Amino acid sequence: MSIEDLIDPTLFEATNPSRRAATPEAKAAAVSAVRQLLERTTMSPHAATELVAKHIGKSGNSVRRWCEIAQVGRETALTPLRREYETKLEVMAELSRALAASKEDL
Repeated sequence: MSIEDLIDPTLFEATNPSRRAATPEAKAAAVSAVRQLLERTTMSPHAATELVAKHIGKSGNSVRRWCEIAQVGRETALTPLRREYETKLEVMAELSRALAASKEDL
C-alpha cells in the first residue's frame, strides 16, 4: 500500500466555489464584462470588478488581477467620459462658428 492510497485526494480540493480556480474562458468572460461595463457606463473600475465578481462568485481581487493582466482599467473607464466631452466640444465649436458667421452677416 502506498501513501497515495492512504490519502483521500478530495481532501485537497477546494470546497468553496470562490476558492476554485477559474477556467481561462471564465476569466476572459469576466474581463470582457468589466471592459463592456467601463466602456458603456460611467462605473468606476472598482465598481465594475465588484459587480462582475459578485455575479460569477469570485473575489473582487481575482477579477481585478485578471483585468490588470488584460490591461483593462482606468483608461477603459475614461472612454465614455472622453467621448462625452469630445462631443460637447464639437457641438460648442459648431455653435461658435455659426454665431461668428451670423455676426459677419450683419
